[in-house]
Amino acid sequence: MSGKRESRNTDGGPQLDVRIIRTNKVFKTHKGGKTASWSILVVVGDNKGSVGVGLGKARGIPDAIRKAEEAARKAMFKVPMIGETIPYEIRAVSGTAEVVLRPAAPGTGVKAGGAVRQCLEAAGIHNVLSKFLGSRNAINMAYATIEAFKALEDPEAAANRRGIEVKQLVPWIEKARKEKNSMLRIKLIRSTVAHQWRTRRVVESLGLRKINQVVEHDDTPVIRGMVHRVKELLHVEEVEGTPSKKGTTKAAPKAAVAEAPKKAKAAKATETVAEASEEKPKKKTTKKSEEAK
Repeated sequence: MSGKRESRNTDGGPQLDVRIIRTNKVFKTHKGGKTASWSILVVVGDNKGSVGVGLGKARGIPDAIRKAEEAARKAMFKVPMIGETIPYEIRAVSGTAEVVLRPAAPGTGVKAGGAVRQCLEAAGIHNVLSKFLGSRNAINMAYATIEAFKALEDPEAAANRRGIEVKQLVPWIEKARKEKNSMLRIKLIRSTVAHQWRTRRVVESLGLRKINQVVEHDDTPVIRGMVHRVKELLHVEEVEGTPSKKGTTKAAPKAAVAEAPKKAKAAKATETVAEASEEKPKKKTTKKSEEAK
C-alpha cells in the first residue's frame, strides 16, 4: 500500500504531496479475544521545502490514513535549501537508525531508497546523496531523516554562529546561486540524418530543426541531461539571463534572420510591379484622349 497518494484535504486548502511509507496490521488482546487495527506512517510535503511525518492508528485503513495525514500536516516545518539540494552534510540519529545526507550537484538525482527517499521527494529535494546505517525499520528511517532536516540551518546563520565566513562552510554557495539566473545557449552544429530516431527526437525537443540554429533554455538539470545525450551534435555556452516563467526561451534562428532581407526585397518588387501595372492603363487613356483632340 505504500506509495504516492493525492491529498485528502477538502476544505479548500493547499494540495500537498501525501506519501504512505509503511502500513502495519496490529492486534490487541482483550479478555474476549483479539481486535485488529492498522498503524500507518505518512509523510506530507509541498515539494517546495516544507515536510512533516505523522503516524495514525484506526480499525479501518482510510481512517488510519486520515489520522496520519492530519498529524503530518500539524508537524510540518520548513527545510533550509539551496536550489534543489541541502546546504551542507548532516548526520542524524533516531533510535538505532542513523542517516547521513550530503549535498549534490544539479542533475544527480535522489540517491536514496525506502523511507528516506519518500521524505526527500516530499520536501522537494531532488539532488542529494544519502547513506543509512543501523536499523532498517521504516519508522526509524523516516524519523531520522526528519531529525536531519530539523538540524539544518541557513548557511549565513550557521556561519555567524560559528564566527566564520559562509565560503568556508559552503564553498559552492555563490556558484549555486548564480546558476539560478544562468541560461544555456545551444547551437546545432551537425546533422541528425544519420542518427537514430531517439537522438533526432531529443534534438527536436530542444527546439532545433536546422544546422546552425540557436536556441536558449534555462539552465536546469532536465535541459543539461538532454544536452548530454546529444553532446556530439551541439555547441553549448553558458550565458547570463533571467529564466523564463515557462522554463524555455527560444531565440530567433539564424536562417530566419538571413531570410528576412530577401522577403523584404521580394515585397518591394511586388509593390513596384503593382505600381507599374496601375500606371500603364493611365498612359493608354492619355494617348487616346490626345488622338481624339
